[in-house]
Amino acid sequence: MFKRFLKEYDFGNVSIYNQSNNEFIQCEKFVLTDKHKISITNNNGKIICKLHPVSKNGDPVELVKIVKDGNNNLKNTHDEITMYQDVGIYKYDDSEGSVTFDKEGNFILPEKNYVKFYSHDIPGKVTVSFGFKVNNQDSEGSVKLYNGIRTLYIDKNNNLILENGEFKKEIIYQGVENNVWKNIIITRTDNNLQAYLDGKLIYSNEVSYQNGGYTIIGSGENKVSLSISKFRLFNGHITSNQAKAISEYDLRSSTNETPVFHPLPSRQIKNVELKPVLSWSTHEALQPENITYHIEVSKNKNFKNVVFQKDTDDKHVKVHKGLESNTTYYWRVSYDNQVSDTFEFTTRKDGNKLYHMQKNSLTLMEFNIWGIDDRGTNAAPKYGSKYVAEVIENAGADVAVLTEGRLNAKAVAEELGWYYVEHDDFSKYAPGVVSRFKIESIDTTNSRTLSLKLHDKNFNRHYSLGVIHPSSSANYNSWDAAVTQAFNNELWTNIQNEEKESKLKVLNVVVDKLFINKDDKTSDLIVGDFNTVMSGEFIKDSEFETIRTYAGQKFLMSSKLMDDMDFKDSYREVHPNVKEIPGYTYSWFYQQDKQKGGRIDHIMYRNNKNLKYKLKPINSYVTHYHPVTWVSDHSAVVTKFKIVNNK
Repeated sequence: MFKRFLKEYDFGNVSIYNQSNNEFIQCEKFVLTDKHKISITNNNGKIICKLHPVSKNGDPVELVKIVKDGNNNLKNTHDEITMYQDVGIYKYDDSEGSVTFDKEGNFILPEKNYVKFYSHDIPGKVTVSFGFKVNNQDSEGSVKLYNGIRTLYIDKNNNLILENGEFKKEIIYQGVENNVWKNIIITRTDNNLQAYLDGKLIYSNEVSYQNGGYTIIGSGENKVSLSISKFRLFNGHITSNQAKAISEYDLRSSTNETPVFHPLPSRQIKNVELKPVLSWSTHEALQPENITYHIEVSKNKNFKNVVFQKDTDDKHVKVHKGLESNTTYYWRVSYDNQVSDTFEFTTRKDGNKLYHMQKNSLTLMEFNIWGIDDRGTNAAPKYGSKYVAEVIENAGADVAVLTEGRLNAKAVAEELGWYYVEHDDFSKYAPGVVSRFKIESIDTTNSRTLSLKLHDKNFNRHYSLGVIHPSSSANYNSWDAAVTQAFNNELWTNIQNEEKESKLKVLNVVVDKLFINKDDKTSDLIVGDFNTVMSGEFIKDSEFETIRTYAGQKFLMSSKLMDDMDFKDSYREVHPNVKEIPGYTYSWFYQQDKQKGGRIDHIMYRNNKNLKYKLKPINSYVTHYHPVTWVSDHSAVVTKFKIVNNK
């Protein structure tokens, strides 16, 4: 029907005519390709329009199959699989014993033991399947599946209980037999969850939340010995017929693997340099030896006008020919008559426009990246640093404060070709900074702060930058208290004490190093994950104005100190209505905690009356977008300042 009116990759608006109500229902705007389909469902009167990717043969693609290796460890047979790059299997042993295996190779989880692996590049549709057998009677155990459900329990009465994203528990099956193997399948689309037991549908319901990107089998608080067999993870929502086949462990699929995957730059990344390095990964087991790759770059999808091509034995190539600025390019890799998907990126602005933009603006990003080592983050262990660099590129930032990014700062800066500062403290909680400006370190001795000066020599502008990341107790959080209405004198006394001992103490470090003796040559910035909201969140017309007397500046002393020093909140300067635009930054990863965490990541600024220019925030936003996967439990905050005359 659509082919008569639309070409591939055109935008299509879809409307449905509801004859009974004599009205049109408007669906979202979709990009139509031959790899997608539109589905329209009526869920008890609620019309849902969705765009789905379609696999070439309609079968789900197996991503994970856990088996026992030769050293009696757990192993995923798919080490390198499309859409499953950030993968690792971790076994946690403790005094209660480690994972063991029976003679058939099934693994057994004793008390307080679990297996955790990452699956961050998997899209919304995902299916998990495994066999389980309860080995202890009168006990309770759990299997946590963060790709689709919160927690699946088997209680001491042998009921199968599902805990959803709002922590509501439902019995979905009664009477699971002891010492009998059962197969459980959990499958989901973007907003629907289904559960099958031995191939029969036992649960179906709508889900409105997103989950983190890892899966845990077992729990640190497990009270039951579970045997687990044939654990498998699939990319794709399954049908009832497929569920029956999977439960009998005879799923047949003939997936057509692409020759390469994981392109860098990632799909649709902006602000790419004019002579970029293109790289990719491969499925080693699926390719013959001595491969020569052929790379093509074009300004159109059909590659009729190839502007760069090269043959190489490597898995990367530098485009030596300068590409045009502010232009979308398409590229692909081929070998032995196999052609990859088409990837795309957009180059940065041309030199004159870039110079003009940098002359008249400053774009600053605060990003708690949840780093774990130079390569990655907790949410993207394998490619996290590369993805962080692309998030910075996409935002067009000039400076990025990487809270919990000390271990990643160097790798991110190398991706961008920027300057960087690592904290002296070799800790994943310590901050780092990357910048296209030269960085002067003033103080890096406190593990929770950085005191720096940035020098934009092109335009003779200088910035004093204080980075803070105070520790915080979840028990004494003012925003949490406001949300839960749990305020009382004892709680607020504890909040006040934590402000003194943690947040205020950390803030005073950068104040002493940078701002007590005011530098007449710099604009001033205090940026970081403050682990607290600002007192302005409790002002009149905010969501929690009724308790603002409890959360006033008397308790939020770090906020009051910044107010007293004339620092302004750049996000609230752009978005003063707290109720309409709350700007929550924690946590994207744990959606149910988003409101509870509040807006705790901040970009504060102060202008200098002695300078000829001043900073004026003209745009500020919170983002958790990357085309492959988000990399952190926090969202990033971006503020664009316009450089204006200081009159």
